[in-house]
Amino acid sequence: MNRSTTHAHPRTRHRVLLGAASLAIAAGITAVPVVSAMALTPPPVISSLTLTPKLLAPASGQVKVSGAVKNAATCTISVTPTVPNFPVTFSCKGSTTSYWTRALLPTENSAAAPVHFKVTLTAKAGGLSATKTATVEVEAYHWSIAQRPLGSTALMRSLSCATTKVCVAVGTSGHAIVIDALGPHRSTVDGTHTLTSVSCAPGSPPFCVAVDDANQYLTYSGGKWSAPAAGGGGSGGTVAPAFTSVSCRLRESPTKATLGRSCVAGDAAGGATVMDFPLGQPAKLSPPVTTGLTGSTFAACSSDTSCVVADVDGDGVAYNGTTFSAPPVPIDLKGHVTAASCASDGSCVVVDSGGGAVSFSVSGGKWTVHVRESPTKASLRSVSCVVGLCAAVASDGSVYQSAASARSKYKGWDGTIKGKLKASDNVAAVSCALDKPTPLQLTCDFVSNGTSGHKDFKGHVTLLK
Repeated sequence: MNRSTTHAHPRTRHRVLLGAASLAIAAGITAVPVVSAMALTPPPVISSLTLTPKLLAPASGQVKVSGAVKNAATCTISVTPTVPNFPVTFSCKGSTTSYWTRALLPTENSAAAPVHFKVTLTAKAGGLSATKTATVEVEAYHWSIAQRPLGSTALMRSLSCATTKVCVAVGTSGHAIVIDALGPHRSTVDGTHTLTSVSCAPGSPPFCVAVDDANQYLTYSGGKWSAPAAGGGGSGGTVAPAFTSVSCRLRESPTKATLGRSCVAGDAAGGATVMDFPLGQPAKLSPPVTTGLTGSTFAACSSDTSCVVADVDGDGVAYNGTTFSAPPVPIDLKGHVTAASCASDGSCVVVDSGGGAVSFSVSGGKWTVHVRESPTKASLRSVSCVVGLCAAVASDGSVYQSAASARSKYKGWDGTIKGKLKASDNVAAVSCALDKPTPLQLTCDFVSNGTSGHKDFKGHVTLLK
């Protein structure tokens, strides 16, 4: 045997093996891979991960998680710290970009500092993956509450705080109580009449207006109360309707000559009266305005040129500083409205005896009314809004708060004071004032007519921006 014909040269043998591999591929035999399958799979791409809003305050609300991915089979959203119903995995299959949204509800934050929730999106396809992260900040809120006796036998009907340190309460038998750092100062300022409502324009020194059930008004300025003055209602022998509410704001004027305060008062006959208090000049009152509303009305002003008057049936009209809108617009379809309040940013709330709260705003005559929320089944007796917070108190003593914003729906009402106020306290009214904007610090006062004695409860909440 000729050895030269039975053993191929090494270089020739290498060419033979390559040729065999080429034939195997041509024949559809895949046992001899040439190119990795992983290299042929396009990697997942996350083009966006967005959280809306990125900041929640003061209680937890829904966050919309939205994203866009392609070349993925599954997507997983995980959250740190953990929240209910997460992590969640869902199909986001497709070579083209797919868009999706999911709802995230961060847990409440009653600590002393904000909590940052980290949201991570992981997109997978085969053995490949991509990740992207975003964060949402949940502001901190912390309530503390203290109480002190009012030392009055009158039933308090209304409360208004000019600052976090000065509040005024009014009630039956003409009683008015000024509450400051030195304690409550009681006085009888309106004979035997019932003072139905009081409102202090925000700021110091305090300027407050109280109204009564005989269509009269009084002012508190320079530490003194004025004598009652007629509100101007009633004519031709008719009895003037009782004033049921009043809301005051500083006059926003470009000239010093017209500085002062402006108020809108509602009455028991569906009407409203504009009260103007120019600095250093006598008060000017409009004749009672027929608004188209019925029954008792509740006035709430966000500025001297933006007020709302709502009636017991849940309808409302707006005041632009000159005229009242018409016809009335439905706000609370359930009716039985008990109180209204507006913050200086234009966000407003009405509450009702069925435990409902409706947030809304009015700008340029255009109403934005949101759905009625029901934080409780108890009657909501009073509500107070400042920028950043609304607080409402119920007949069972529970207190609820909600983030205030004129640009979006309220993020749910949260019961923040539990067990500290009870039904036996018979809380009549709440009023909140702004301490400082950054960090946002608020003080809310509550007046009660409880069987154990009339008290002022001072609650302090800090919201960290």
